[in-house]
Amino acid sequence: MQDYFWLVTCIPCHHCVDTGSTVSSAAKIDKELRTTLGKASAAYGKLHQILRNNRHASIRVKSRVYRAVVLSNLLYKAESWTIHRTQVRKLVLFVNRELKVMRTLKWYDKITNEETHRPSNMPCVVDILNERNPRWLGHVHRVDNDRRLRKLLYSNAESRVKKSGRHRLRFKDVAK
Repeated sequence: MQDYFWLVTCIPCHHCVDTGSTVSSAAKIDKELRTTLGKASAAYGKLHQILRNNRHASIRVKSRVYRAVVLSNLLYKAESWTIHRTQVRKLVLFVNRELKVMRTLKWYDKITNEETHRPSNMPCVVDILNERNPRWLGHVHRVDNDRRLRKLLYSNAESRVKKSGRHRLRFKDVAK
């Protein structure tokens, strides 16, 4: 238990911001997701005039700029998230909305989400997350056995009295 002393001293409150990411004592990423969506929205806002009003740039060039700037801000540190269905829905809605704005599509155009992604050749956010999680897990698996991150990932919680209801998902439960 001595190895995990840094966790107890690091998180004395419900939410702690450390190195740009929000650590929650309840293992929830809602606050982290809100700040990440805000940062990605700000990055898109700065590129809005370039991406939307530039008639000389093709949709592929616009999508590459979008992927390099906005998606990298949106999915930064996402490989270590324990993400739930509602949070995935928020990410998908954000990306679809921004892609439709970038292509100047309106609600009455009746374009499906798959048709929105097709011309830009951009994968869905769910596919990107499913690709990144095992990659990060492989990095953690390859580190030395005495590193804190590996010990934390492969450790088990102390046995406590089980509360009624569904248990909270951990990263181990979500990683496939």
